[in-house]
Amino acid sequence: MENNSDNTNSRTGAPASDDPIFDEKPAEMSLEGRKEQLEKKISEEYDRSTAKPAPYEGEYSTYDKNTDTNAPPKMSSGSKAYIILIIGVTCAFLIGFVLECRRTYSEGGLFGGDLDRFTLPVPGDSDKDSPFSGLFPFDFGSDSDKDNNDSDSDVSSDTTNDSSLVKAPEKDKVLDPNAEPIKLEDQPEDIDSAEYTARKAYKIVENSVVNVVVYSSQEYIGNEAYKEGTGTGIVLSEDGYIITNSHVVDDSTERGVEIILKNGDRYAAAIAGCDSRTDLAVLKVDATKLDAISFVDSDQIEVGQDAIVVGNPGGVNYSHSLTRGCVSALNRTLPSNTIVSYIQTDAAINPGNSGGPLLNSAGQVMGITTIKIANTDYEGMGFAIPSKLAVEIANDIIRQGYVAGRVRVGVLASVYDGTLSSGVEGIQIKEIFDDSPLKSTEVKVGDVIMSINDVPTPNFSVFYSELGEYNPGDEVTLKLYREPSPGDAGKTFTVKIKLLADTGNT
Repeated sequence: MENNSDNTNSRTGAPASDDPIFDEKPAEMSLEGRKEQLEKKISEEYDRSTAKPAPYEGEYSTYDKNTDTNAPPKMSSGSKAYIILIIGVTCAFLIGFVLECRRTYSEGGLFGGDLDRFTLPVPGDSDKDSPFSGLFPFDFGSDSDKDNNDSDSDVSSDTTNDSSLVKAPEKDKVLDPNAEPIKLEDQPEDIDSAEYTARKAYKIVENSVVNVVVYSSQEYIGNEAYKEGTGTGIVLSEDGYIITNSHVVDDSTERGVEIILKNGDRYAAAIAGCDSRTDLAVLKVDATKLDAISFVDSDQIEVGQDAIVVGNPGGVNYSHSLTRGCVSALNRTLPSNTIVSYIQTDAAINPGNSGGPLLNSAGQVMGITTIKIANTDYEGMGFAIPSKLAVEIANDIIRQGYVAGRVRVGVLASVYDGTLSSGVEGIQIKEIFDDSPLKSTEVKVGDVIMSINDVPTPNFSVFYSELGEYNPGDEVTLKLYREPSPGDAGKTFTVKIKLLADTGNT
């Protein structure tokens, strides 16, 4: 008997298929159709098994995004903050660097015209700006640096707006024909006793020694790009006269000069006069009640007594330094451009000390430091202009702006180096001034003055000494040498001239 129930196959007796692979019952499909449908379903099942679930986060989703190995790693908030900080600092540095380069370049070149800003700072010196100022945009100094206005700081070139700088006196107040002359004092007889020490001498003079900072002109005082040098000065009088070396102010009355006292007060100074023959210059500031120094008669100085130097070696940053030694010798002559017989000392003298005092242990000025022998084979050979000569020159300059009784030829010259003729010695002419008596002669620039009235003049010391034997208007004979040149065989010849009065013009 056949059973036709719904759960059996009518042909095989097998249960009816509920397999979802087949869209139709197997009995109702051809063999080829079932084959195609089976291959299709197998292919779909394979695709579903290898496909990754979509990151759907709907109500019925079971996808966990934290388990997805292909998702990018999450950055922590700390890392983000660190990166933002690095970017911010870098941008600030670059902006500051560009602005600072633009400022310094506009003032005087890529580094502001002053490479001193890259020197190492002085340990514990609060007056020194950071050596990196001008290169980096940040201030590495202390807060006190920002309020300090010393000459090594970048300050405005417009001195009219600088309230801390006292203006220079008017021209009619620079000289004083009726000034009380500076006088020499006697040296204590017991100068070698224990009563007189370097420490005591320093306390006597510390407020009388000043910084001298020189600029190309008065207009640029305070502008680092126009600073030409520094030196030391000595207060001569309470009303503002100061002595220094002529070479400190470039042997010129046209330079801008800033005076800085030990207490930090700053003054623009006028140059009352220069004397290149003794390497002395007198400055004037608009001040009162300054601490004037005392000068001892240098004729009383003896070899072997204590010698003390106070000054500014290296400039403002090492101001008011003291070194000590002894008087090594007297009446030394040097092949320099002066007529001075020097005091020799082994007390250390360095660039920046120029124009400062050489003191005895009583705090009296024996001389004005001016020169040293700078050679690796020599040590402790410094020289000072004797106080007696310094006072004489200073009194003349204060009264009239120049040294009275001097004569001149009216030329700018230098010692001849014998380039083309080793047998020739003399003073080679670099420039002939308009009022020079040589203008009306055959003499020209480049000629060498070999003698005055047959007295050889191999250097300035002899040249100036010989001129000192004459008065304005005296007639002298000069012997000159001219170097060979294309079209000129060179020659030796003589000319006669009348000497001019030297009123400090050349």
